[in-house]
Amino acid sequence: NLKTEILDWDDATLASVDAVIAGVSRFGELEFQKMKNLKLLCKTGKGVDSINLKMAEKYGIIVTNTAGSNADAVAELAICFMIAANRNIINRHNKIKEGTWVKGVPGFELAGQTVGFLGFGDIAQRTAKRLMNFSVNCLAYDILPNQKKALELAVKLVSLEQLLQKVDVLSIHLPNLPETYKFLNRDKFALLKPGCKLINTSRGQ
Repeated sequence: NLKTEILDWDDATLASVDAVIAGVSRFGELEFQKMKNLKLLCKTGKGVDSINLKMAEKYGIIVTNTAGSNADAVAELAICFMIAANRNIINRHNKIKEGTWVKGVPGFELAGQTVGFLGFGDIAQRTAKRLMNFSVNCLAYDILPNQKKALELAVKLVSLEQLLQKVDVLSIHLPNLPETYKFLNRDKFALLKPGCKLINTSRGQ
């Protein structure tokens, strides 16, 4: 029964652990000090932003991840969110639970819409591949654009400003880095079309 915060464990257990498979728990110097025998820390998924890598190196702890292990699941979830947002599914579901049948709430097909990817790495590419069956137009912006993949997946690479101005659905696929923290701000939101759907399957920050 692993708890969310590793420090919830008693000190004797912490001191006896040799390896940890980590989810969302944070790891820094305090955790490493208490886990005197820790040799390996494996993070599920790709991101290791919850782990202080400098401290791990200081205490001789090997850090690994499982990049790609949940990429298909996230790609499917992104499309699920797109459909739910376009069809007002959550709003309608909540109204029905309240006992209200609301008529005239518009729902829209994905077909014919423009979907934009903010970040065009592995998960965005897997999402784009699945969207090829939805008859959508796909745009992408990435600081290191993959021209070959974009051509293969019928995705047009554009500038950030063009992306924000043209999309009906904006799907965010950015890593959590100092340069991406609060990347979407008032000025960038102002470029989006009214009614644009915002899908975030990357880090909340």
